[in-house]
Amino acid sequence: MGILAILQTVGSLLTGLGAAFVFLQFRQQNMQFVTEFEDGLTKEYREIVQDLPVKVRASEDVDWEQNKQDIYRYIDLCNEQIFLRQNGRVSKETWKSWQEGMESNIQEGVFNSGWENIKSNTDSFDELKRVEKEDWDTDPYHWENIRYGEKLWRWIMGRRRKRPF
Repeated sequence: MGILAILQTVGSLLTGLGAAFVFLQFRQQNMQFVTEFEDGLTKEYREIVQDLPVKVRASEDVDWEQNKQDIYRYIDLCNEQIFLRQNGRVSKETWKSWQEGMESNIQEGVFNSGWENIKSNTDSFDELKRVEKEDWDTDPYHWENIRYGEKLWRWIMGRRRKRPF
């Protein structure tokens, strides 16, 4: 084996290592983006809840009509969060936390009466209806209505079904 062959082999190895490094950097950057994105949605939740009167947050008996706009915003945010998990845009840990919060909020007080009212008067919010129907114990990421291209994108971005995050 001549010096040229050795240099070519070393060059190929370094190129492979460089490509692997770029790929890992890309995934790390993507994970950072997901974290920032999730934090933004958490901030939106806090802003919605902050706008609600203390009585609503304390699950006291409150007329849902008086707080209809904020409750609707919360229900819409819940549905959006489910959609985002379904499309792999939020992590499993974040989804579990959000799902527990949805269950807790929607099953109590004014949120519950608001959700019942909204649910009976609209054909929207199918994702939230499904999570509730599955007894708040489901992961939309595993629902089987994702397009092939989205599955490929999940794989490229490192969000495989068996991934523990």
